[in-house]
Amino acid sequence: MALLTHGSPLHRLYARLCPAFLGDPTLYELGSRIGWRWVNLWRDTDPIGGPIFSAHRPGEPPLPGPAGTVDRRLRDPHAVVAAPDDTVPPPIARHWPYHTDRTYEAAVRELADRLNPGQYHPGNEN
Repeated sequence: MALLTHGSPLHRLYARLCPAFLGDPTLYELGSRIGWRWVNLWRDTDPIGGPIFSAHRPGEPPLPGPAGTVDRRLRDPHAVVAAPDDTVPPPIARHWPYHTDRTYEAAVRELADRLNPGQYHPGNEN
């Protein structure tokens, strides 16, 4: 089993509202039970989702241990200025859509590979 979460309110909202059910001990136990085969995608611009374990800033190291490998911060917007052939600035994605981001597809492939190492997965020609 593997878990891919994106825009997840687990820590930002639920752990604060229901710490007895979704606090850090529960989230760490969940990660341990699935062998830390977990990727959480999040953006600073997302008002709902956020990091589950390692709310570190760029340049700071993530949490030590397996929990520090779960959270993957996505850049949003992808650029600051409009492309040379465009006049519209890049959109801010916020909470939607994660599944269209290239990082989402890469996370799916990574988790599939961690479930079945060495097995062929369509779209993964490595």
